[in-house]
Parts: sequence; structure tokens; C-alpha cells
Amino acid sequence: MTPALAKALKRAKATQARERLRLGPHYVGRGEHVVVDDAGRPYHPHTLSRFWRELCSAAKVRQIRLHDARHSCASIMHAQAVPIAVISAWLGHADPAFTMRTYVHAQNDALKTAAASLEEVVTRS
Repeated sequence: MTPALAKALKRAKATQARERLRLGPHYVGRGEHVVVDDAGRPYHPHTLSRFWRELCSAAKVRQIRLHDARHSCASIMHAQAVPIAVISAWLGHADPAFTMRTYVHAQNDALKTAAASLEEVVTRS
């Protein structure tokens, strides 16, 4: 886990603790979910997708599906030479081959680097 993510999760946990105290017996969360409403109820996936779209709009970045962030995460880690077994574990997959087939996508810069490397090898005199 990255230090920034750990810090964000600690803040979320502290917020949930304050909300639990404020609502007392009306707080229904059991600590099983990270992203919940102020009563501890997990959000519906459509609600989370709406929050994501709103964040993308506020940040003035291109709209992508929230799930596409998982693909980007895996591809970025792969481009940074993170072992596929680690990427697979990070995404919660049991099979690294599934991660490679489904989540890791070659980046244009990596493809250009590979082409340049091949060109150098096959054109040596």
C-alpha cells in the first residue's frame, strides 16, 4: 500500500469513528467497507460511479469508467517493471495470467522502445 493511500484510509477510519459516536445505535456499519455514507451503509456501485464522474469533471480530466482505473493501475505498474505476481496480488487476483490477459495493456512508448530495440538488433552490421 502506498503511504498516501494508507494516510487516506486512516482519515476515512477516523471519520467513520466520529460518525459512529455521533449516531450511536443508529450507525449501522460494521467496518466491512471503506466507502460508506454517514450511517455506515455501503454505497451502491451506481452511486460510486456518479461520484467518480463528478470528480473527473471537477478535475477537468477525460471521463473514464471507474473500473478503467484498475486497468490503468495494472498497466502503469507493468510499465514500471513491477512483477506480474505482485500486480495480480494488488488487484486481488489468484491467477497472474488472468491479470496479464485482462488488465495489463501495452503502452505506446513501451511499444516504440521495443521496436527500437528490435531495429538495433536486426540491423547490426
